[in-house]
Amino acid sequence: DKDIISKMATDKYTVHYFDFYGRAEPIRIAFWLTKVEFNDNRMTQEQFAELKASGKLPFGQVPAIEKNGKLYAQSIPILRWVCHTHNLYPNDPDHAYHVEVATEVINDIRPTVTKAWFSPPEQKEEAMKKFLTCLLYTSDAADDLLCVDLGGRRIIKK
Repeated sequence: DKDIISKMATDKYTVHYFDFYGRAEPIRIAFWLTKVEFNDNRMTQEQFAELKASGKLPFGQVPAIEKNGKLYAQSIPILRWVCHTHNLYPNDPDHAYHVEVATEVINDIRPTVTKAWFSPPEQKEEAMKKFLTCLLYTSDAADDLLCVDLGGRRIIKK
């Protein structure tokens, strides 16, 4: 175990993404929470195009994480990997289930957020209505599954 911990302490990480929150932010937060140092490579569109053209990016997309020179892609698997590797993921299967449900709720909402954010002005109102409908439906279902009522105050179950 000491060898594994020692090796983890010497690993070098870089998060490759754009200069906004997006899909990389949960990965950055996981590193911050675990006090793991990482290089936060916030790229311009031109730098992304250059990196993509190099053929080094798995699937040609970001976010990507680089660990000791090797690149990994797909935001949710990266986040799960960081959480498992650095003890943020629960060992208890029931607790892990709730983590997975919360993750999937976010994944359910994400496409409508993206469409609302990037829609042309003439489609924005309709896209926002769809986003809000999805958000309200999904958050009500998640609230019933993941939260406990404590005298009018809602808290997330452990």
